Amino acid sequence: MYTLWLVGGIVILLLVKKLFDQKTEKRKKDAASSSSATQESDDSSSSGWDYEVFLSFRGEDTRTNFTDHLYNALLDKGIHTFRDNEALRIGEKIRPALLSAIQQSKIAIIIFSKDYASSKWCLDELAEIAESMKERGQGQIKVMPVFYNVDPSEVRNQTGRYGNAFREHEKKSDQDQEILKQWKKALEKVGELKGCDLKNTANGHEGELIKLIVNEVWNELRKNPLSVPNSMFGIHSHVEKMMKLLNNASEDRPIVGIHGLGGIGKTTIARELGELTDFVLPPMIG
Repeated sequence: MYTLWLVGGIVILLLVKKLFDQKTEKRKKDAASSSSATQESDDSSSSGWDYEVFLSFRGEDTRTNFTDHLYNALLDKGIHTFRDNEALRIGEKIRPALLSAIQQSKIAIIIFSKDYASSKWCLDELAEIAESMKERGQGQIKVMPVFYNVDPSEVRNQTGRYGNAFREHEKKSDQDQEILKQWKKALEKVGELKGCDLKNTANGHEGELIKLIVNEVWNELRKNPLSVPNSMFGIHSHVEKMMKLLNNASEDRPIVGIHGLGGIGKTTIARELGELTDFVLPPMIG
């Protein structure tokens, strides 16, 4: 049994090393052919996805409670999730790195809390997400609105707190009217989508709502798996060998640890394993 685990681990390590070497080589070529500014632009438009989920939320409302619990629940499920760090914000303009994170995410979860619309930063994120919905065509971002103690009609029609927030924005003399229109249009568009309502979907139970969201994200990712890059073609034969080693007659439960830097293909390898058998891997390491 120990021998089987050892051989399986070696195969996985070899695959990960190959992916890591390819990624390192690509980075070297990018650095040699472009400046850091150009490289950032290239990264945001490259093929594939950097994140599986992008979280948009107002930190003062939900950062240390609902959003934090949701973020960790997604990570526990092995879902690569982007959560903005407010400490890194500079001014009120949405920074290029954040735009790139939105553009390179498969799913956007927008947590509409009571004061979400009072934040220009949140509204800029929302406008970018709404724009991504129409730009990508078949590969468009999947948007999942969460109405956290907010009625969907408040978001859609800008009434209640959302209406008050917009009146405050309109009072500011330096506020660009065109941007206001973009924000309103984005709220209308996303507010019309079917989402999760804390009060009506989970009877006010946050833990239950988080379970429902994570399950929906998981099912969506399984339905539309991350595209496998050309560099991974031919991996199937290696995976088949792994499955033969793991699918033994022993009653012991085999455990495979996949360790390495983020973005080198650990999750993709585990989906490849899942496509070939009903065998389920335990949570991955690293």
